[in-house]
Amino acid sequence: MFKSRVVIIQVAISGMIGAVLWGNFSLANGKELCQIGAVKTYQNRLEAAMKSTLVTPILGSVIMVMTGGGEKLGAMAGWQDLSEKEPIDPAGLFQIGSQTKMFTSAAVQLLARQGKLDLRDEVSKYLDIRKIPGDEGITIFQLLNHTSGMGDGISLFDPPAALPTEAYDYNDMLMFARVRGKEFEPGTAWNYNNTAYHVLGRIVEKVTGQELKNYLRENIFKPLGMEETYLGAQEDWPVDKSNHGYSFNPGSGEVMDVTHPASLTWAGPAGDMISSLKDMQIWMRAISAKSNGFPLEIEDFKRHLVRPGIDVAPPSYGLGISALNVGGRMMWGHGGYIHGYVSLSLYDPDTDVVITTFSTMRGHEKEDFRLVKEVMLMAVGAAIHGLPNCAIR
Repeated sequence: MFKSRVVIIQVAISGMIGAVLWGNFSLANGKELCQIGAVKTYQNRLEAAMKSTLVTPILGSVIMVMTGGGEKLGAMAGWQDLSEKEPIDPAGLFQIGSQTKMFTSAAVQLLARQGKLDLRDEVSKYLDIRKIPGDEGITIFQLLNHTSGMGDGISLFDPPAALPTEAYDYNDMLMFARVRGKEFEPGTAWNYNNTAYHVLGRIVEKVTGQELKNYLRENIFKPLGMEETYLGAQEDWPVDKSNHGYSFNPGSGEVMDVTHPASLTWAGPAGDMISSLKDMQIWMRAISAKSNGFPLEIEDFKRHLVRPGIDVAPPSYGLGISALNVGGRMMWGHGGYIHGYVSLSLYDPDTDVVITTFSTMRGHEKEDFRLVKEVMLMAVGAAIHGLPNCAIR
């Protein structure tokens, strides 16, 4: 029988784990405080949602819910590593995969606000287009919303392929893209494209004269107080604070601990970041709030949505952010899938709630990403639809 330990947590603003204490009736943020029964019912829902994620490929899962009033609730289930001696650490670090794209997009958009580039600019204004397959007339916003048509060489490395161990630079990634070849004329179709975000990262470095890690740290991480977020391809991070993820190597037939992979250069600006529940909640709240001082909002990321008539999935993709239908409710954010880890951060404009959830993988040979995505979306659906209409303190 699969063993699991489920612990309900409340995460204070400081990010420390504390006891769950609830007051009696009074007014807060325009809402009456929740009765203990309503809160317990919601806690039970979160607990059940986390238990439900422990399907065969998943080792452990955590979730955090932040209301518009700043109240935070969380739950977790499963284990920190395959020894199953310690429960998964909700305050620990996770690889967030393609959620990285939100930050690469933000860097580009901040430069546009500063007048240092224009999203309508063609890539050829900044980079040698002869190296980019399908380069004829590709614009920055087409790179951002996956309508560029350039070849995506990173698809060669996606799970279930073995995790790359070599270090790759920008030119290597373009070489792989040329192997794939041009996919379609720019702006005429949509296909999720990781290599396009490598090109965007290169544009940021070209325009600023800085490494991407420095620009992001100075303009996003430090101003927002994100102290637990790292670019895995360019920075060291505290591996001892990480929850372990595992991946099956089809070449050797072995399960590999990929908590600290030999290289994340292949993922780069498309998917190399490491972060925490706390930091991703800070980020999602920053772009969902209208008065926190951060210059970008979700509406900025929703510019240049893929135009009607293009057959796409997900339903709407903007500038490094997309809409996901969760139980009939359209939520905005991004997911991440990388060897050993799956993650999702979403904002619900109807309730002003931010939800972030991470799962670590066991490294099963037949890991089914569709199943993992489905159970994570079900967990988010339970969290958002079960939220009581009262103030949680």
